[in-house]
Amino acid sequence: MKKTTEKKRSQSKLRRMRILRGMRQIDLSKASGVTQATISRLECTGVLKRADKAMALAQALKCTIEDIY
Repeated sequence: MKKTTEKKRSQSKLRRMRILRGMRQIDLSKASGVTQATISRLECTGVLKRADKAMALAQALKCTIEDIY
C-alpha cells in the first residue's frame, strides 16, 4: 500500500511542476530531449529507470530531481 502512495506522490510532483511551469508534455519533451511518451508514462506510473532522463527533466523544469520525484 505504501508503494502506491509513493508512486502517486511521485507522478503528481512531476505533473504539478510541469503545469506550474506552464508546459505541456510536448513542450517538456522538446526542452528535455525525453520523449513525450516517456513523460506520459512517468506521470502515470512514477517509474523512470534512467538517471540521465531524470536529470534532463529537472533541468528543463529548472528544479531539482527531488522536486519532481
